[in-house]
This record gives sequence, structure tokens and C-alpha cells, in this order.
Amino acid sequence: SIDFGANVFEPLFDENHVFSGTIDGATYGENDQVTARAKLIGGTFGNAKHASVFGYVSGTIENIALENVKLKVEKNAEGKYENVVHIGFVASVLTGQIDNCSVKSTPQTFGEKLEGQDWTNLGMKAVYFGGIAAKVEGNNAVQDTGMVRNCDVDFTASFACESLLFGGICGAGNSSSVLSSNTVKVTLSDVYCADDAQSSNGRSFVKIGGITATNGGRISKSDATASLTSLDEAYFGGVCADNSGSVITTKADATLNATVGGAISQIVCIGGIIGRNEGYVYNSYCLFDVKVVAQKANGIVAVGGIVGSNFSDKTDSSSTTTSGIGAINSTYAVGSINVSATAEKVELYVGGIAGRNSQSKIANCFVVTDIAVKNAQSGTSNVGRTFGKHEKKASFATATVHYAKDRTFTL
Repeated sequence: SIDFGANVFEPLFDENHVFSGTIDGATYGENDQVTARAKLIGGTFGNAKHASVFGYVSGTIENIALENVKLKVEKNAEGKYENVVHIGFVASVLTGQIDNCSVKSTPQTFGEKLEGQDWTNLGMKAVYFGGIAAKVEGNNAVQDTGMVRNCDVDFTASFACESLLFGGICGAGNSSSVLSSNTVKVTLSDVYCADDAQSSNGRSFVKIGGITATNGGRISKSDATASLTSLDEAYFGGVCADNSGSVITTKADATLNATVGGAISQIVCIGGIIGRNEGYVYNSYCLFDVKVVAQKANGIVAVGGIVGSNFSDKTDSSSTTTSGIGAINSTYAVGSINVSATAEKVELYVGGIAGRNSQSKIANCFVVTDIAVKNAQSGTSNVGRTFGKHEKKASFATATVHYAKDRTFTL
């Protein structure tokens, strides 16, 4: 175990010197049982491009507990932030595996609010942030790559940046990533994002998930508690914000208080488990309390107990009924949704299962959800106990989709 105190360090490895070995902090007892883990305490880690303890990892990091490690992205030699930065407590970019590690940290702030100032020259740009690793990238052709398993994360953070991909485990997981048996408790006390109006780096966006912002791979057997007390823009999900992979046997406890549709967001997707879904959810559940104020004229806001938007124009070629694009099976949600619109012509989609839906592989689901929607302007409200609006004629087994009639439903 090491106490780094108040010392400042570069991450151990970078993109040109990737760690490919094994670091194991365990003390082993009889039958190779882990009886203790090494601790890394204190210290501040980071440079201009990325911030983490170990940096770029293609090998294995296991059985280590991080306590009150601080992360800091420095400005470059020109006095500006890099266009993209990667921030994660254990690793910046993981192509190997991290197993049985824990992170517990005091509150930290990344970036500075620059309202009325020159964001192009002074503000933090695009951020990938993960409680374990900023990015997790697996390779189907190589065994045990892109994996985070059996990890525990507990921290509070706030952000001021142009774009943000945030997850309690990772900011982004590719199509071969595996996030399994992880427990997360994260609180975002403030998220402020501003577009720098530079067409060269595209539109700004914010995606926030309890486990990961974007999931292309597999999330399973995990437990995420995510709380956001101040948010201006959002794709948000208690497990992941934007899903094209799978979420299986996973629980979310999500609390969100958001004002959406500001300077950078025209389309907003918020769900107890997934914000926007083009993958599938199976055998999972969520507890949630969502309060949303839509403030942008002509905006589209989709809010659902399980999934915000389950709408996709992609073609599903799979024959199974429990997987594929937009499949939701054996999943339930308990909680409350409160949505109001303060701008003209806001289009709202609000439902206990999904706000907006175009998919048919939905069965064995139920919701116990209070729903209150107020659209005092001239917009459109698509609101339902199960679905705010079912966009296509494809049918699904409504006999296996249930809602609690005694919960409040107010328009």
C-alpha cells in the first residue's frame, strides 16, 4: 500500500507506452482466497491529455483500492485544454481488464464555468470520464480484453466542459466491452456544458449513465445508484445514456432533477435504466425519481420509467424475442415522473415503460409509476401509462405489459 500524500504525478503509462503486464495488489490466504487488497491513498494524477493513476492499460490491474485519489487535467503549453481529454481513476483507456478494484473519493470538480467569457480559448473541451476508466475497448479476437468486473465505485463530481460522456464505470464501452458485477454510487452535483460554436469539432452533447454513457457491449449483474442534482442538458439513464448493446440482470436507482433543451440540446432522452435504446434490456429493474423541465422551443423530450426513447429506424434481423433492437423483457420500474414544458411547441413523449417507442419485442414488463405532465404552451403531449406514443404498427404482447392503476396520472 502507498500513501501518495499531496504529491503530483503523471499517469504511469500513455498511448505510446501502454502497460501490458499484471499488477495484483492482493494478499492471498488458503485456497488462493483474497484476504486483503493494497491501497493507493491520496496523490494527484494527470497531464494535459489524460488523468488517471495507471493511464493506458492493455494488461491486468486487480485487487487494488483507491482512496481519495485526485485527478486533474492540466492546460497545454498554449494555455488551453486539449480538444479531447480522458479521465478515469484507475485507467485512462482500458483495452485489457480491471478486476476487483474499488474507488472511493472526496468530491472533485473538472473544468471551470465561463459564462460570458471566451470558452473557445479558456474552457474545457470534450471529456470522457469513468469511475474506473474513461474508455473501455475490447477486442473479440483477443480473450479477456475490454473487461471491468467486480469493482466498487463511490464518488461525487461536478463538470464544466463543452461535451461530456460520463459513467460510473466508464465513459464509453465499445461493442466488445464487458462490464460485469460492478457496484456504483455516483452523485453529480453540477453539470454545466456550453457549445464553443466551432463547427470544426461538431455540436456539443451530454450523455450520463450510472454505469456508462454509451454501451455497445454487455452490462450484466451490476447495481448503479446515480443522482444528478443540477443538469442543463441530457441523455440520461440510470444504467447507460445511449445503448446499442445489452443490459442484463442489472439494477438502477436513479434520481434526476434537470432543466433540458438549453443551448446545445434539441433532442433529450431520459430513462430509469436507459436514455436512448437501440440495444436490449432483460431481467432488470429500476427505482427512479425524475423531474424534468423542458425549456427549448421545438425541442423533443422523451422520458420513460425504463427507457426514454425506444425508437429506431434500424432493421432488426434477429429471430429471438428477448434480444435485438429495442427489446425490453422481464423488466420493471417503480417511481415517479414529473415533466413540464416552459417553451413553445415542445414535443413531449412520456410513458411508464418508454416515452417514445417503435419496437415490438416487449413483454413481461410492469410499471408502478406516478406520472404528472404539464405542457402549458402550444406543444404536443404524448403521454401514456406504459408508452407515451407507439410510433409504428408493429404489435407486441400487450397482455404481458402491466401498470399499476392506483398510481397518479395527471395531465
